[in-house]
Amino acid sequence: MYLTRAEISMASRFGADCARDAQKMHEVVTGLTGSKQSENHVTYRVNANGNRLIVYFYSDKGAVNQLQSVDITGEKDISSWIESLEAGKTFAFDLLAVPSKKVKADGKKNSQRRLLKNPEERIAWLHRKAEQNGFQIVNVTELKEVSKTIRHPAHKGGMMHVNAYQYQGVLIIKNEQLFRECFCHGIGSGKAYGFGMLLLK
Repeated sequence: MYLTRAEISMASRFGADCARDAQKMHEVVTGLTGSKQSENHVTYRVNANGNRLIVYFYSDKGAVNQLQSVDITGEKDISSWIESLEAGKTFAFDLLAVPSKKVKADGKKNSQRRLLKNPEERIAWLHRKAEQNGFQIVNVTELKEVSKTIRHPAHKGGMMHVNAYQYQGVLIIKNEQLFRECFCHGIGSGKAYGFGMLLLK
């Protein structure tokens, strides 16, 4: 597993498009890794820093392609570090996630995913996800809501808006196997659009 850091200037039209459209950013990450996210176990996070987008991503192979207007500024094989993630170890964490639940819609066959509106429900959701994924949250703060626009073609649903929340806190690993899988694969929905990547310090 690799951790890669890339930068994109928002002064260019390309960078501005990536900042406005999460689908465009998804295509960039797919292009860098050379495969679908599910095939290469890709999770990523995009942060704005001044006039640049900073993109971090975990992937099985790292960046296999160079893209014009995208600068790869760092890459490291973290496989041995992941193997060192053992029960009892404590880390500070940062997570941008979509706390949601599936709700049965009237007159429709499939359930729809709905964002949890209540702060207490969202924190409870995060604690459940922690338990399912082999860790316990020692403390956590919900920092801010983040909204992303996803521009699909009309025949694929058109424009969508996805809301997420940023969390920071401290966790302790309880089950190393589950936690390693969670670390590599992310938490919650919306991973194709930059949600769910667990950043540890």
